[in-house]
This record gives sequence, C-alpha cells and structure tokens, in this order.
Amino acid sequence: MVHRATPRWVNGVTLLAILGLTAACTTRDDNAVPQTSEAPDTSSPLSSDNPLSSEPGSTDAPPKTTPTSDASGDFGTLTNICGPGDASGATARGVTDDSITVGTGADVENPFLPGLGIGFFAAAEAFTTWCNAAGGINGREIVVNEHDGGLFNAGAAVVASCETDFMMVGNGFAQDDQTVDPRLECGLGQIPAYQTSVVASQSGLQVQPLPSPIDQWLVGGYRAVGERYPGVLDAVGILGSAVPTQERNNVGAAAGVEAIGGTVVDIQRVPPGAVDNWRPYAEAQKAAGVQMLIPGAASIGAMTPYGQSMNNAGFAPTAIILDSTAYKPVNYQATAEADLAPFYLALQFWPEVLADQSPAATQAIEMLDAIDSDASYDFEYVQGLNAWLLFAVAATACGSDLTVECVLEQAGSQQRWTAGGLVPPKDLSATDLTMNECFLIVRATPDGWVYEEEMTKPNTEAFNCSPDNIASVTGVG
Repeated sequence: MVHRATPRWVNGVTLLAILGLTAACTTRDDNAVPQTSEAPDTSSPLSSDNPLSSEPGSTDAPPKTTPTSDASGDFGTLTNICGPGDASGATARGVTDDSITVGTGADVENPFLPGLGIGFFAAAEAFTTWCNAAGGINGREIVVNEHDGGLFNAGAAVVASCETDFMMVGNGFAQDDQTVDPRLECGLGQIPAYQTSVVASQSGLQVQPLPSPIDQWLVGGYRAVGERYPGVLDAVGILGSAVPTQERNNVGAAAGVEAIGGTVVDIQRVPPGAVDNWRPYAEAQKAAGVQMLIPGAASIGAMTPYGQSMNNAGFAPTAIILDSTAYKPVNYQATAEADLAPFYLALQFWPEVLADQSPAATQAIEMLDAIDSDASYDFEYVQGLNAWLLFAVAATACGSDLTVECVLEQAGSQQRWTAGGLVPPKDLSATDLTMNECFLIVRATPDGWVYEEEMTKPNTEAFNCSPDNIASVTGVG
C-alpha cells in the first residue's frame, strides 16, 4: 500500500539535473546503529489521510496480510524475504502487529525539473506491491509514505517522515544535506537509494547498498574508453555543475581521470535550473580541444539540446562517457536527435539488454511492468529496488524484534550483497567500505543501450571486476 500526495507519473529526469556529474558520495558510518535500545516515541497520531487510519488517532489497522495465491517471496537468489508470519508488537514508531509504515523520498514536484527521482517512488510501489502479495514482512503489510522534497524542501520532507515512519528506504534528495539534522534528531534510520552531499553520506543511522566513499572514484569506464580510442585521455572535458555543494563531483571526475594518467583540459560549470543556450559551453570545450567528454550536466534530459549545440558549434569529441546515473531512456534517445559521438555508460547493475542473462533483472522488470508498463527500468528504479531488497532481508531477519537497531545491524552484516543478482557482489560488512569494483559498458543507440563486451572485457559474468577499476583520489570532499 502506497500513500502518495503527488501525481504518480510525470516526465521523469535524473538527479544529475542538479548534481551535474556522476557518482554520489556515500560511506557507512561506524556509528550507524544507534546506541540506545529505547523504541522511538509512538504517541504521534497518524494523519487523517494515512491508509492505516480512518480518522486521526485511530488505532484500527488492516487485517494481517494474506498472501496472494501462488505469490512467491523469492527475488532472484534471495529466498523468503517476504511472506506470511506471526511477527507482532509495536516495537518502534510506525510498527504495529499488522503493518510497517516506511517512508521514501524524492523531489518529484518542483518548478524546475518535474519528475526528479520518480524512479525511487516507482521502486517503492513495485517492491511493496510484490512483497505484500507474498505476505508482507513476516506477515506485516508494508505501508509506504511518499515524501516529496520538491527540490528545496528535503528537510521538511524528513520532518514529516519522522512523524509516522519506521525508517526511510530507497530515498534520494538532490539537496540531502538538509535532511541530516532532522533525521538524526528523531532517530530515523535509513537505507537510501542515493546520496548527493558529503554531509549526508557521512552521517549515521544508515546503511547504503552501493557504497561510494568520497576518496574513491570509479575509473574503469574511463580506462575502457581510453583503450578503445587511444589518446582521448590526454584531452578530457567535464561539463559539471556550478552548485557549490556539488563541486566535489567536478573535482572527483577530474581526479579520477588524472589518477589513470589522463589530463583534464576543461571544466565547464552549468548553473542550476534550465539552460537557455548550451552553445557557449560547447564552444569552450571545442576551443580546449576536448576529445573525451564527461557531460554530467547535460545527461538530465538535455543531451539532445546540448548535442545539437555541439553540432552547431562544430564540437565533435571522439567519445562520451558517463556512469550508471545516466542510464535513462532520454539519453540514448538523444542519439537519434543529435549527431553525437559514441556515447558510453559504465554500469554497476544488470541492464535491460542483458536481462535474459539475469533472472533478477528479469524479475525487476516484471515487477515494474506490473504497476506501470510505461515506467522506465533506469538507475533510479534499480537503485531504489536495491535498497528495498536490503531492507526486506534485514527486516525479515529481525522477526518480531523489529527495531531500527536490528535492521541496520542486519543490513550492515551482508558480506556478499548482490540484491539477489541485480548488482555485482559487494561486502557491506567491512568497517572501511570501498566502492564496488565491477562495471560493464553499454553504448547508446537510437533503439536503446547495447552491451559492449569487447570494451568491458568481462571476467565475472558480464562484468569486469578488478581493484584497478577504482582509483584513490584526494581533495574531493
């Protein structure tokens, strides 16, 4: 059951609209598990429009979840993560004998980039619909509250979550630095899909399914493009963001390139909001002699106008490269609308084009189709689903002892987390987490993404996995 206060589907764009570049910086805090065993205050009444109550303060709850006939609680290689059971007890805020109220968040309703993070809401709905059909978490129904930060009100969205929700799961706010103080003050644990600011990524009371420490950068894709097109690493250009809190993305990409022997010859910083004229950026990069382009700020639905401006300016780099966050239909579609150079992504999950080799990806697509056949299997959806799967595994293991402490402890103990085969394996239990060292390359075509096996050089299923794919970088935070 999903409680939403915003329209379900609008024209979705990715978080890169604000972030301007690539990886979110995330770490696992050593103090992720709160030091108190006291349950949060459950005295706050549920809102009148909450699905759990017919009026404010109502204690009526839905009957214990009954599995739909033949519904399975298995996802990929994960077994029995959802299903019937006899868990009971109001062990924490948002938890009753019959239900678990969980929050998620995005910036869908905003005046500049409508639809920002819509995939996070899609993941919440797809997962909880599937999980509840199988019997919920140990028999408890999952009820989701969607909190919209509207781009500028992420802090207020988290304050609202603090009133009703057990945890936040699969959330991603463009300005998540606003969320840290209210979240920690109310003891709201989270398993986020994505984080953007250093302060949010380094905060406590959380476990992250895709670690990305600020002193590391995924460089495997850069190296693959450099090997495919010799010499391009000598003239790299970055189209980044002018938002001060996102400067680390500009610096991080540059540091990653330089860590593998490349040279950054130009960094353009694009102001937030709509860009009326992309041509000055293209002309500046042409003048700098850019051969390998990292166009973070244009990969948010602006690859077509930016590509057209490149064409008009006569700017023709040899290749374009981005990471998983740019895995959106709008980006491959740009190749049909502008004369783009070969455009590649370095992905850290199974793409739709390889779903026939990944039962987990196939199941994820089926779950999404079940709620909206027009929705996109993209970075936001996959990473949101990754977070929900980790939550379900942890919460199921906690049984009736469903507390924030238990969920974070269970989630942070996963030694070979693959989200059932949706992502390459990663140890989430290490004290000092490192980035996932696996990636694969896809290329944009007018008809979709195409797997580039020769560039990937796979050694672990479809992925290339090696410590060499991660570079240590400094001066990024």
